[in-house]
Amino acid sequence: MEKKGFIEVLNSRTNRMMKLSLALLEDIEKNKDDRLNIEKAIKGLNRPLFIAHGDQDISVPFREAKDLYGWANKDITSFLEIPATGHTFDAVHPFTGSNPKFDLLLDKTNSFFNKYL
Repeated sequence: MEKKGFIEVLNSRTNRMMKLSLALLEDIEKNKDDRLNIEKAIKGLNRPLFIAHGDQDISVPFREAKDLYGWANKDITSFLEIPATGHTFDAVHPFTGSNPKFDLLLDKTNSFFNKYL
């Protein structure tokens, strides 16, 4: 990465190569304990938070959603686990139509917005 200035990573969902620049790595390293520290940000958040995650997500492990919820203020955080689905809640690109899991996500998201916005 340091030699070429980037690395290429395969996006398994789109099957495309994505270039990640050295500047990205440097930014992460420089700010990992402060501005880019997700745990710190969630623990300091004093606004409502909605976390939805498919328990079969291979792009972002379900454990990470549970970590976010564990750090969050439970009084103003909603957590939705959608079983037997992955990163896109069984929706595809290009969008061809909805499905029960995606509809559940939309319904819960809409309810959260109506409650807090």
